[in-house]
Amino acid sequence: MNGVMMFFILFSLFSAQSNAQNFFGICDSYSKGENATDALQKHLSIRYPKLAFVFGDPERFFLTMRQRFEAEKSIHPHHPNGFDYSDVGLPLLQEMKPNLNRKIQYLEEKIRIEKNRKLGAFAPRSNETLIPDLETGLEYLKELSAELEKHLTLNRISYYNTIRFSYYYSRAIGYFDPNEYSWSQRFYLEIDRYIDGFHPRSIKQEWGLYRDGKFLLFQEKSKIKNGFALSEELFENAFADQKEFNFALVVTNVALDRDALMGLMRHKIGLTGWTYDPIMADGFLRPGGDFFVHDPRHESAKYFHKIQYMKRHQLTEKEFDLMGPTLDRWYLELNHETAQVRDPNLKEAIDFLSFNVHHDRGYAMIPSKFLEKKKDLVAFGLYSIMAISGQGVAFGNAFRNLPRAREWLNTFWKNRLNEEIELLKKIKGH
Repeated sequence: MNGVMMFFILFSLFSAQSNAQNFFGICDSYSKGENATDALQKHLSIRYPKLAFVFGDPERFFLTMRQRFEAEKSIHPHHPNGFDYSDVGLPLLQEMKPNLNRKIQYLEEKIRIEKNRKLGAFAPRSNETLIPDLETGLEYLKELSAELEKHLTLNRISYYNTIRFSYYYSRAIGYFDPNEYSWSQRFYLEIDRYIDGFHPRSIKQEWGLYRDGKFLLFQEKSKIKNGFALSEELFENAFADQKEFNFALVVTNVALDRDALMGLMRHKIGLTGWTYDPIMADGFLRPGGDFFVHDPRHESAKYFHKIQYMKRHQLTEKEFDLMGPTLDRWYLELNHETAQVRDPNLKEAIDFLSFNVHHDRGYAMIPSKFLEKKKDLVAFGLYSIMAISGQGVAFGNAFRNLPRAREWLNTFWKNRLNEEIELLKKIKGH
């Protein structure tokens, strides 16, 4: 598979054309006289009204979650993540309910069709295993639906159960979708699963995991040892920590763009999505379970690099938070200056590489963090997969434009390196 993948990469680096829309978006007209944090929060709240409770004031949202955690810990010290989250979780369940009913009806019809087909003299032998799997999947979905109704009836759901249920819902709702994939879509999905460490079990085993209540964000380790595998344990431990609330993971079905993900980079908040239909992202057509685990992988990298930076500079959590307004300003300045680039291929390549370094690979939007990464093989690979999968890329000739983008971004961040140094001195009182 590696050899075939490398051929596709080399081919697409030369041949890909720009057929994807530019996802560069926020505050093109930002001026240095504005309050960057206010501008960013206002923009995102208006753009995503369903997530205004997060984007309107991320620090306040996180503090509220931490307070709920501490209050629950005083009552249930062994399960403080069970704090009430109904204000966020119940609306999610209400949106999942018709999707569960829709998938149940789909499986019922699929079973009926397959059973009738089995009656034929030349029926495919695959039906002998497919029908039992469909029937198991149907019963599993009905059990998920029963739990959903229970939460709605009680009019309450905890933070932990919101994430746990969304996770199993996503894996179950999209379990059979790859059966309808083309050979190339399945091939690319296997690459994605290798990267993310996503391993689908039999539908019976999936149901067993749900019934056992053994919930881990990452059921399998990523095969990328210097990437996601490096950060997953730290992130899992932070998520499962019973002593301190370290990170808020917000489940949503809102379609998010670059700014939503980049705008929360400095905060102790991550977003992960659930979906009914498979979604094309990063060149992979991901069914529900794959899509759900995709963003926590990026969030784990973000969390890892933030902790790494804090340790390097001996920063406490509060001290790092003092850097926040400057990080917001740097982000809006980056957007503003990128918008001034006249060469459309360079402009799109800058945006692409910046998103890849900061969101995909998790490097904090801080000058020294960007500059410590010298090579962009991951960005080349992402460009290639997006090109050959049909998702498309917004600029051509990666061999020419990605190095140009690296040079432009190096200059942008080098121009702010002294400001970072002075900011750290100020925070540490030197």
